[in-house]
Amino acid sequence: MQRFARSGSSRTDLWVLAGSGIVTVLLTRWFLASAGYPKLGGGGLHIAHVLWGGLLLAAALGVALTYPGRPGRVTAAAVGGTGFGLFIDEVGKFVTERTDYFYRPAAGIIYLVFAALVVLVVRLRDPGHRTPDERTAEALRLALDGLPAGLTTAQRTEALRLLAPPAATPPSTDGEATVDGRATADGGATMGERDEVDASADGSGGFGGAADGRGEVGGAADGRGEVGGVADGRGEVGGAANGRGEVDGAANGRGEVDGAANRRDEVGAAVAALVAALPHRDSPWAARRHALAAFARRLVTRRVVAAAIVGVYVLQVPPLVGGAFEAVTGELRQTRELGASLAMVAAAAVAAVLAVRAGFLLRADRPRALRLLRASVLVDLLAGQIFKFTALQFDATVGLGLSLLLLAVLTVELHRSTVPHR
Repeated sequence: MQRFARSGSSRTDLWVLAGSGIVTVLLTRWFLASAGYPKLGGGGLHIAHVLWGGLLLAAALGVALTYPGRPGRVTAAAVGGTGFGLFIDEVGKFVTERTDYFYRPAAGIIYLVFAALVVLVVRLRDPGHRTPDERTAEALRLALDGLPAGLTTAQRTEALRLLAPPAATPPSTDGEATVDGRATADGGATMGERDEVDASADGSGGFGGAADGRGEVGGAADGRGEVGGVADGRGEVGGAANGRGEVDGAANGRGEVDGAANRRDEVGAAVAALVAALPHRDSPWAARRHALAAFARRLVTRRVVAAAIVGVYVLQVPPLVGGAFEAVTGELRQTRELGASLAMVAAAAVAAVLAVRAGFLLRADRPRALRLLRASVLVDLLAGQIFKFTALQFDATVGLGLSLLLLAVLTVELHRSTVPHR
């Protein structure tokens, strides 16, 4: 069974999918709340927007199957992300018996789904080991993407890298073993011939002893030895023939391998010629990414970094102080989502411990302190925010934006501390 080969552009396409899905959920919730949650339909019918989501998912699949190339994949990812956002927005209806759209844990479930998707995209790396055919196929995909408008420098470099021949592998020892087998078979045949000569000599000796009965019996026994020797010689000759057959089979196998390698080289040369023939085009996104990175480095000044470090500590104050106050006053027991509130406080406590530890390392080991501060924010994003959305619903979006801003500032400063910008 042929295994799947992942596309080199899958990470970018998944970012489009995740981004369009998140925006769709936020816009849908905002529109429905602003419009008073209108219903489409009448006479006992209600056309839920999950149906529109399913139609968009089917349309995205149709685009991906019908239109090859980069524009088709991006369009399919955007349309599919929109459809997935409309689908997951109504998850509350499918996890409750009363089909409750306002089921409070639904907000946490939605956040968890998209957080897992984002983590998957971030952790996604370039495929590791690829077979020569997979490398050629990926290079051909890049070339086909460049047919309408050309290839960027990065695309051309990546395609040529994929077409570069892999490291040489040591020659197989199967041929040597076969040759050894042939030599052994030939040697066996020589030994068989010697046995035949010896057996013939023994036969003549037996013929000379035919005067007495006991000599005749001995001669008959020697005659049987001659017959056995002849049979052994024939077997050894057959073994030699089999050995030559094995050599011929090995030669045919090597010929097939050489033919496949030649065909692969011809296909690779054709793809390389196509890559070389495609015109060059400048990538506007590459220039924008470099400009955005330079702007972020200029924006993240020492004061901004100091404010972000303080913000990490401030971020943990509301859950910890609010949870302690509600526990003292008894309001915590009366909250609608007790489990989510307790989990939110626990996540804030873990994040606070990491932040406090980072505070002691800021002067002695700044990179390590920045990593601990970033880990503190990640605990809030990957654990605390799930329960914040459950307890606070989509009002937690404001806190989510603050956490993402802090993560961006700390990431830029950590990169600057470990890899100085020239």
